[in-house]
Amino acid sequence: MNPIKRLGGSTVRFALVYLALFGLSTSAVLGFVYTTSVGVIDSQTDHTIEAEITGLAEHYRQNGLIGLTEIVTRRSRGSPGRRNMYLVTDPRFAPVAGNLSRWPNEARDGPGWIDFLVETKGGTDARPQVARARIFFLADGFHLLVGRDTTERSAFRKRMTEALLGALALSVALGAAGGLLMGRHVLRRIDAINRTSRGILGGDLKRRVPI
Repeated sequence: MNPIKRLGGSTVRFALVYLALFGLSTSAVLGFVYTTSVGVIDSQTDHTIEAEITGLAEHYRQNGLIGLTEIVTRRSRGSPGRRNMYLVTDPRFAPVAGNLSRWPNEARDGPGWIDFLVETKGGTDARPQVARARIFFLADGFHLLVGRDTTERSAFRKRMTEALLGALALSVALGAAGGLLMGRHVLRRIDAINRTSRGILGGDLKRRVPI
């Protein structure tokens, strides 16, 4: 077999192995960065909602429905663009107070966390908001919803995904180039050793393997 072709084939195999290992390690690192960053943001959102709904539930136990609707109304007015979302409904899910026009269908099954879309009004700029909320069932059949607009969080997650995919593609390209360069360098040295060894075996005892 032609030594040049053999060397070329070995270089490609070396580069593929190097690329596979490099790609796996890079993917693991980028995946860790993504899950950690998104997890921190999600955790902060959930803790904020949980703390607020716990405070409102306590306010309801101390001051009743009238006191709860008053504080929900105040907080709803102080939430421009409905970044913070509140809604108190009666046992039939009819709105009593808050800045949402209706009780989400996703929240009718029982207390817990939900993700839902909120239609906004604003002419040509109207767009659905992606929201995350905690549902709390009050005494006497009333319901309380506290949520936050997570549109920016979803947009951040999308941008981060695109950035990490771009970084992975660049890393793969650099890994392929690095694998080819390293493969050629290593395999040329091995081929030089082989040539020297063949010369020595052929009787040329003056030849020496490079250190």
